[in-house]
Amino acid sequence: MAREKPAVCKECATGQLKQDPDVLDTWFSSGLWPFSTLGWPERTAALQTFYPNSVMETGFDILFFWVARMAMLGLHFMGQVPFRAVFLHAMVRDEKGEKMSKTRGNVIDPLDITAKHGADALRFTLASMAGQGRDIKLGVGRIEGYRAFANKIWNAARFVLMNAEGYDPNAKPQSVYDRWILSRFQRCADETRAALDEFRLSDAANGIYRFIWNELCDWAIELSKPALYGEKSTVERAGAQSALLTALEGALRLLHPFMPFVTEEIWQRLPNRSGASIMIAPYPGSRKELLDPDAEREMDLVSRAIDGARSVRGEVNLPPNQRVPIVLLPRDNKVRSLLDKHARAFQHLANAAPVALEQPGAARPRQTAVHVEPEVEVHLPLAGLIDFAAEKTRVEKEIAAIDSELQKIEGRLGNKGFVERAPKEVVEKDRLRAEELGGKREKLARHLARVTSVEDGMEDKNPQHPGHDRSLDQMGTHGGPASGTPGSQPPAPKAPSAPPPVPAEQAAQAPIQASDEDEAQGLAAKAVARVKSIARGLMEKKPDEGGPGPMSEEMVNEERAEIAQAQASAEAMPSARPKTHKAKAGAKSIRGGKNKADRGRKVGKAGKAGRLAAARGAKKGTRGAAGKKKKQSKRPMNTKSRTNLRGRPAGGGGRGGGRGAQKGARGKSGAKRRPSPRKGTK
Repeated sequence: MAREKPAVCKECATGQLKQDPDVLDTWFSSGLWPFSTLGWPERTAALQTFYPNSVMETGFDILFFWVARMAMLGLHFMGQVPFRAVFLHAMVRDEKGEKMSKTRGNVIDPLDITAKHGADALRFTLASMAGQGRDIKLGVGRIEGYRAFANKIWNAARFVLMNAEGYDPNAKPQSVYDRWILSRFQRCADETRAALDEFRLSDAANGIYRFIWNELCDWAIELSKPALYGEKSTVERAGAQSALLTALEGALRLLHPFMPFVTEEIWQRLPNRSGASIMIAPYPGSRKELLDPDAEREMDLVSRAIDGARSVRGEVNLPPNQRVPIVLLPRDNKVRSLLDKHARAFQHLANAAPVALEQPGAARPRQTAVHVEPEVEVHLPLAGLIDFAAEKTRVEKEIAAIDSELQKIEGRLGNKGFVERAPKEVVEKDRLRAEELGGKREKLARHLARVTSVEDGMEDKNPQHPGHDRSLDQMGTHGGPASGTPGSQPPAPKAPSAPPPVPAEQAAQAPIQASDEDEAQGLAAKAVARVKSIARGLMEKKPDEGGPGPMSEEMVNEERAEIAQAQASAEAMPSARPKTHKAKAGAKSIRGGKNKADRGRKVGKAGKAGRLAAARGAKKGTRGAAGKKKKQSKRPMNTKSRTNLRGRPAGGGGRGGGRGAQKGARGKSGAKRRPSPRKGTK
């Protein structure tokens, strides 16, 4: 390649040079692709039909090299641009976010993935993650998950077809469940078309996923079983068959661009299909006659209540196959009549037996875990189902283990050096693990609150007002009423009665409660009385005694703060030991920086020798001025002769000579020993 024609060839030294007419620059030839592949320069039928096109889909890395050249060459040779919209897809990387490379060995071969998990699972994985402005971190685990989604569709279709005997295409939906699933399908179709028009492929794919997996499979099929199994009339059975087949066939057409193979296979088996192939069947359009807002509102209430019962079961660790009683407390008679029609749904989907539907305003049952919705409260009586004390202990241990692991991870992430030097995948893994542990801890904390509140409520502490003993976890968790009758204001609390007089011997150990006189005296008077009470309790309480009776968390925190302040003040006070000399500033001793005799260099030779022997014989090590533990000399001590290093008796010489060697003390000076703060030291 040369910009100017050379005079002679450098290899053969001849001037007869001719350019090959079929050689083009790679990106120049690629720029001709929109029309050269359609028969250009001839005016073929294909060229007139498909040029210009509508959308160009490509990666951002070749936007200048390829897309810009196609536009320029299209304008030059054809007189118009080949497309008006350019969709930049996400870059596919490995699960750690690194670019795939053969030298690194992190390439995910689509042929291998297709052979193992199927092309549908791979296509749907890429579409569901194709969000604008982000890269796709492709992992095999995600592909396996969408392979399970394909299996879910297959099994749902098998169930519908097994129960499609006697299908009547003219049957009308009869139950609210039939109208609801058809309305939800139409909502999904409208949202999917809007997402595709705006190139939001991930929103379209995930919307179809939620409709098929959650609403069609988990709700509509389960709710239609009584009608399909003959528990309802023939007309209701025909309506259920028609609704399920209509929703399934439409969902397959919605899903076909993302999963073409499994949708074609299932669609060919449906009795209500039209056409030779799903590929040429019309994409689901707008059918406003299928929309039913009333059915959607009714099912929204029922589904929230059932989901609440399920979540409570899971959080209190009840087995899924264990039937539990459920008590429903409706807000008013309208809600009660609505829930009465769906008692069978609660029995089947929440595995509940029996289902008690109380009158509006009825007293709340005791010893229950509760889920609150604005229209209804769902109570699960737990007495006799779980061991509250054992469950509380188990959850507390699990929370402690999570806190320990979470503290280690947060310590690493809080270390700037670790975040900067560690591999990115390691830091990201720690962050994801921290998020996972945080979510798990939150669920366990809610479970512990439920178990604790139920356990504490085993005795009826306030039978006149049972509704006011609910825990914080039970109050207004979903926008429902906090207490009292659903939808009403709680009654005003009674004025507290005067407490009985406290005996003098118990006054020091009982928490001080503010009286009307204390309030009149102001905050200062109450603070003084509080500090005096704490000081009296500290002086009179024995070391082994427990604290006072039950105290609120606020009172405990106040007492701890005041005790800590008192201890800090005591430590700041000067020592009562008389000064015998002037200490030399900055000098250190074996004990620490407070040994004034040593700092003044007034310790005799024998005293120093005894202290050195004490340092070697100390069992627990000494502490320097900085409070750090020093290593101990490992030379064995000659305890039989009891002689010091100078050859003198251990007890002779200067002040306190040999005292530490005799008793294995901690390097005390020869002066009078200060009482040790350690418990049990004599």
